[in-house]
Amino acid sequence: MDDENDSLEKDRSAPDWPLLLEDYPEALVRIATLRSDKQNHLIFAWIELYPFDMIAPKGWKAGETPWEAPKKPWGIPGMKQHSLGYSATRMPTSEALAWYFSAASGNVRLPGVSGVQLHAPQLAPEPKFGRFAVGREAPFTHFWHNGPRIHQLLPITPTPSLVQKLKLSEPARKWLEENLGFDPLAFDEWLGSIALVAPDPVCAVLDTCLDRSPQDGTENLIIRAIPRRTINRQADLSTLTVLVGERRAGAWVDLRVIPATEARFHKLSFPQPMWEIGHALVCSKRGLLRMVEPAHWLRSITTTGNMVTARYKIEVPARGKGGQSKSYEATRTTPAMKFVIGEIPDDAAADRLMALISNQKRQKSTKSDEFMIFGKSISTEIDSANFHNSKNYGKNYILEIIRNTRERVIFVDPYFGMDDIYNYALINPNIKIEILTGFSALEGLYDGRRGFKRQQGSVMHEFMHSKKIQDNYRIELRIMPTLKNKPIIHDRFIISDDRVYMFGPSFCEIGSRVGVSVRLSESRNIMDIIEAIWAQSTPLMDLPTSDLNPDDDTPGDDP
Repeated sequence: MDDENDSLEKDRSAPDWPLLLEDYPEALVRIATLRSDKQNHLIFAWIELYPFDMIAPKGWKAGETPWEAPKKPWGIPGMKQHSLGYSATRMPTSEALAWYFSAASGNVRLPGVSGVQLHAPQLAPEPKFGRFAVGREAPFTHFWHNGPRIHQLLPITPTPSLVQKLKLSEPARKWLEENLGFDPLAFDEWLGSIALVAPDPVCAVLDTCLDRSPQDGTENLIIRAIPRRTINRQADLSTLTVLVGERRAGAWVDLRVIPATEARFHKLSFPQPMWEIGHALVCSKRGLLRMVEPAHWLRSITTTGNMVTARYKIEVPARGKGGQSKSYEATRTTPAMKFVIGEIPDDAAADRLMALISNQKRQKSTKSDEFMIFGKSISTEIDSANFHNSKNYGKNYILEIIRNTRERVIFVDPYFGMDDIYNYALINPNIKIEILTGFSALEGLYDGRRGFKRQQGSVMHEFMHSKKIQDNYRIELRIMPTLKNKPIIHDRFIISDDRVYMFGPSFCEIGSRVGVSVRLSESRNIMDIIEAIWAQSTPLMDLPTSDLNPDDDTPGDDP
């Protein structure tokens, strides 16, 4: 622990971010929190640094009424004792950075309010302190940021289940979007984290535009750089270099390097019409400040229009006895007229190459998800590489998924019982196993190997409490909620790290009949839904044994 603190203090005191305090005198610390059971939880926070030529806003707070945290945040409809808060606090950048470093060390507090500690995941810097990432898509940045530099304290432990639970609340998500400008619950890469946003501190404007093209087939590009300035200060462009690159049909063909002092109004000539142009701004003292991905120019606009010349009414006679006639209005128009502003240069070779590349990408993207068909089939021969006419293949397929898992497997099956635990959950003791089953599985009878049947819920409860499981495995079993007395999830899933497999049959009867398994290529939404339902599910270990009907062993028929 002492070594970690020493490392942190070194990061704080070392000049890892040169000129940061000089470039950004003020900052705005924005933070969204969840309050539940008298505890405050971090949803998302970000520090917005303001360059020296700008004044940070005064700050504000949102809630059911204008509030001073922890007074009266906004109560979430349908979620008793759950409320949301959002605040934006202006402070000197030195104080904002001290708060940021404190959060990195595990001490996350509500800015501007003494004594309010926030529960948050363990956070780690990305990239390392002293560096920024440029070009990341972030839903909380604004147009004036100009694709800012971003540093992030990223959660390396799971986001608390109370925060994940908010994904199922439409009113909560709407409130967050209205107050933050975006819904942090829709972005797992930002949820539970803290970001540091640092716009370009030197250039107020850096842009490129097309110049009037000569008649010889060449084309010119104009670069314009305007330094930030106030009455008493102007940013120094001498430390900056502008790089301009051209990409044609997916390949780089040109890269120009220009001192920023020459780029206040600079013209570059290209030997043919330009395709995608991108640029970067690099500072010898501050590092990479801007990076704009190559993009095509808007060279022409095509519009079509019609003129209405008449309106008339059409009567449709009644059909049959007792029917009613109908009428509607119609219009008569002139033929469509087409207007084109600008023109696209003729570049047949590059256009043809791009069409071939796009067609190849389209063919790859339309491939179906990976799937398997297994189980005892009818006697007719089936010619398919994906069909396996074997009862054991389905089970072996699942076992292979578990063996290849690095960190965590989630089983989702409303009928997942003791046989499934023995068959699958004990295979890989090096990973975490999470099981989401239903009350139907608890209510069933389990004969085990003892010759008589017991309530399966009671058997599972004893099994999870056993010393062997507690000492050798990391298994958690939860009971999913019901909807109209039925399990809220119908299908069966296995989540192996970041891969999602969907199964038709329950795992207990896999392979006994023809069944299908599909590995889903677009799995993020499914994972979010299952994580949210997991957060609302009841841990088996929390259920009192009386709820499991642990009656005395009752005789039953032999299997």
